[in-house]
Amino acid sequence: MLTDQSVTRTPDGRLMWDIVRDYILSQRGKDNILKLPKINHHKLVNVSKNPGIADYPGESG
Repeated sequence: MLTDQSVTRTPDGRLMWDIVRDYILSQRGKDNILKLPKINHHKLVNVSKNPGIADYPGESG
């Protein structure tokens, strides 16, 4: 059972968007562009005839 106190309490630790902000600031280059390593795309199965994913950069079959 939820109570008003459990819903409105401030969580412990740093907020998620503060952590993401720090990561982005630490990973960006001198040109202020975030450099990401390889992006992992999922392999899509049984969708090769779907025109809605014609430009999907990952593997499909």
